[in-house]
Amino acid sequence: MLFWFGSLAVMGVAQICKRPEILGALNPYVGIHYLLAHRGAAMVVLGSVFLAVTGGEALYADLGHFGRFPIQLAWNALVLPALALNYMGQGALALSGSIGGRNPFFLLASGWALIPLVILSTAATVIASQALISGVFSLTMQAIQMGYLPRMQILHTNETASGQIYIPPINYALGAACVALVLCFRSSSGLASAYGVAVTLTMLTTTGLFSFACRKVWHWNVPLTIAVCGVFGLIETVSLRRTH
Repeated sequence: MLFWFGSLAVMGVAQICKRPEILGALNPYVGIHYLLAHRGAAMVVLGSVFLAVTGGEALYADLGHFGRFPIQLAWNALVLPALALNYMGQGALALSGSIGGRNPFFLLASGWALIPLVILSTAATVIASQALISGVFSLTMQAIQMGYLPRMQILHTNETASGQIYIPPINYALGAACVALVLCFRSSSGLASAYGVAVTLTMLTTTGLFSFACRKVWHWNVPLTIAVCGVFGLIETVSLRRTH
């Protein structure tokens, strides 16, 4: 994963050096000005780039397994800088006008590096899927403990960390579901849309639960709860329509 994120950063920097004006994207004023100038259209654009931030929830899904500090260190020192550089590199490539409707990510690599990049991205995808698997195992164990699911065999893979578990039936079910999804959607664009809808619905659910906690746990008043949760709910609803 260090090699993967390092490669993302290097590819982005190479294009940023060609079009350094893309660094203006780091200025919050540019984003605020765009939102105020375009308003309704800006929300639609926000939905189209929503998938750029949906990978963060997979990183934080492992909080219970590794603790807060390792996740904060990995995010602030490696993941966020590498992703920011790579996305700005894609933006610089778009400014050059050489995309022509093609995927800007793979255009960041030269001809000889394309196949190694595909292999590396596939390996990174397999590693990143562990966050989803770990999260499903954790949710399943909690559901069993609360009586929402029947008892299953739970194997603890670590003598000291209680959260590192393996549930064979759930693992087989996940494998079958992944194969079925690939056969159903067939293309990466179709899978991306399905993933966007799933993640956005998850965020909407989280916003709903957060509003419940605001009222019942922290005893916020109704206007404050609506004001805070309404902002997130509006963004997520627009994003849901766009990804769908």
